[in-house]
Amino acid sequence: MSSIPGARSLVASPAAPPTRLVAEIVSADLDGAFIHHINRDVNERYLVIVNQDLIKVFDHETGEEQTVTAPGGLDYLSSPGSSYRAITVADYTFIVNADVVCALDEVEADQTPQPDYYVWPGGNSPRDYGVFLGDPSQAPIGGGAYQYGPNPTAGALTGTVQKFEDLPESPADGEIYRIAGSAETGFVSYYVVRNGSVWDETVSPGLPNAISAATMPHALVRQSDGSFVFAPFSWKPRRVGDLVTNPAPPFVNRRLRDVFFYKNRLGFLVDESVVFSVAGDYGDFWRRTVLDYIESDPLSVSATTTDVALLDYAVPFNDGIMLFSAQRQFSLSNGESGLSAASIEINPVTSFVTSPGVRPVPLGNQVYFASDSGGYVAVQEYSRLDGSDATDAADITAHVTGLIKTGVSRLIPIPDLNAVVVLRANAEDSNKAFVYQFFWDGERKILSAWRPWDFGNGEVVSGVFLDGELHLLIKRDGSFFLEKIDLRPEAKTPDQQHLIYLDRQLSIEGEYDAEEGTTTFTLPYEPNPDTFRLVRGAGATHPESLIPVGGYTFDGLTVTVPGNESSHTATVGEVYETRLVFSRQFPLDYQGRPLTTGRLQLHTFTVFHSDTAYFEAKIQPYGRDAVAAGDLTQTVVFNGRVIGSNTYRLGSLPYRTASFTFPVAGDASLVYVALTNSSPYASIWVAAEWEGLFFSRAFG
Repeated sequence: MSSIPGARSLVASPAAPPTRLVAEIVSADLDGAFIHHINRDVNERYLVIVNQDLIKVFDHETGEEQTVTAPGGLDYLSSPGSSYRAITVADYTFIVNADVVCALDEVEADQTPQPDYYVWPGGNSPRDYGVFLGDPSQAPIGGGAYQYGPNPTAGALTGTVQKFEDLPESPADGEIYRIAGSAETGFVSYYVVRNGSVWDETVSPGLPNAISAATMPHALVRQSDGSFVFAPFSWKPRRVGDLVTNPAPPFVNRRLRDVFFYKNRLGFLVDESVVFSVAGDYGDFWRRTVLDYIESDPLSVSATTTDVALLDYAVPFNDGIMLFSAQRQFSLSNGESGLSAASIEINPVTSFVTSPGVRPVPLGNQVYFASDSGGYVAVQEYSRLDGSDATDAADITAHVTGLIKTGVSRLIPIPDLNAVVVLRANAEDSNKAFVYQFFWDGERKILSAWRPWDFGNGEVVSGVFLDGELHLLIKRDGSFFLEKIDLRPEAKTPDQQHLIYLDRQLSIEGEYDAEEGTTTFTLPYEPNPDTFRLVRGAGATHPESLIPVGGYTFDGLTVTVPGNESSHTATVGEVYETRLVFSRQFPLDYQGRPLTTGRLQLHTFTVFHSDTAYFEAKIQPYGRDAVAAGDLTQTVVFNGRVIGSNTYRLGSLPYRTASFTFPVAGDASLVYVALTNSSPYASIWVAAEWEGLFFSRAFG
């Protein structure tokens, strides 16, 4: 079997499910905006839209816009949407503008308290620490927000001694000495300051120690009342050492290319390097003492190759991280003892040209990424077992070459169904999504199927899979709508006994006008008269029956139908076509190999279906092109109405689970056979078989 573009088609599975309208969320055009999905917990999921000088948050379930305040302004969001990256850690979403160069503040800026609106995961932290994890001496400011406190006011360097034991016995408070180091300390120099009766390790005077928060990733923080605050994050200043013993993090004077979270560390991609924060302290990228290396200290490691490999994406999965550059892929791994300077290593694994702007996604033991080649896109499936690096990736589009053109914008993993959805928001035909579904039987993949879904006039901008439902952000007529597809096998339309196949569907009630004898339904969008349908819901005399299309009167957002239809709800939406096209059929020999040397004359096809109410079989004996030119077309209708069947009753739809046989009578090398359904009712095709005569040919 094979699928063709131009319709929402499928391969041997339940019919392409419909979308259900959640809400219109933005009536303005936000083309190119960055979309991020927050999956906080089973009760709270949010959609974040970031564009130049704009950030909006919407509830995924209701479409309700959430209040976002930005006490520090939106200057950080000065770039178009393609420049942003984001990662969510519980209530904190770190947003990176890849166009902004990270910098240090001026000298002595670290001695000034940070503004109150800087955020840091304190009492309301991702792990609800309840205590300050920074320096104990730098406690929360005034009992308010948790932040890194300022460095003490620095004085001048008092002097230099060789060893700690050489320090004066009665120094003045605040005196700063440089310990040049000895053989016992490995000749590591460090600084100490007199604090009361003790010496504390400190930073060399006169250095720029503060990381400029205005140039660093900002945080979008969910508040307890459901609102959000967008503000600069609190980054810890350098507190010990100098430019040699505690240099600035690698991202200073560079641009961040991606942000991720791994083993309780915040990570950044910077050119060819990976930079990790202190473990459990996401704003700290400095060493906490220069006298010893602590395993929880910040880390930095580079990808080493003979060519330039600027890292674009980091995807944590299994026991490591996959790193992606434009032409190479790397594996970052660590030992069983955890992530530390001694255990971390990074190795090149594959060399594929990756599609720009498409984030790879993990799914089970695989990582999927898009690769451009000759105007088309190949989707690669990279497998990695725990503790080992694979050396190749499988092209899962090899059997459908040319199906997906360049312009892929997003991959959506669906772990519940072993599927990946490919969106093409950057292409002209952005109304299409491509769904890949696979199934492994041990080490053998027995299903590797693609199906295109066509959303008509809707451009699919983004999406995410949550709790059995595919949530989609779709642009229709210049406005953005949240819609979702229920992919669960038991999915049903509200107020109906079965799933009704109408896109943008809603359950609404009409208002009866006794004087006119009509019922008017008011919609949140302007319906398309060519595809709009109304199906009666529970409470009607004949539930799930279609209100006759010929009686519809359209006026803007309203649809008026004859009679009184106000006593029950109605499922409304736009009908679409589901189509399955059979590929050329071949008989098999005793070893299961196709016989290709003879002629196969097909007589009949038998389709096995489940809970099916309607579909049509279209047969074109001389091929699809010949029919398009006006030649023969045969249509055989299945409507479930079988005399003697207990499902064939007056006033109800006959959903049947059985088989349906229809004639074909055509040469298998020419005949076009398709199953289609443009009704609001289900057609679930389970399997198919054919009968025919095969004439073997031999040449001698």
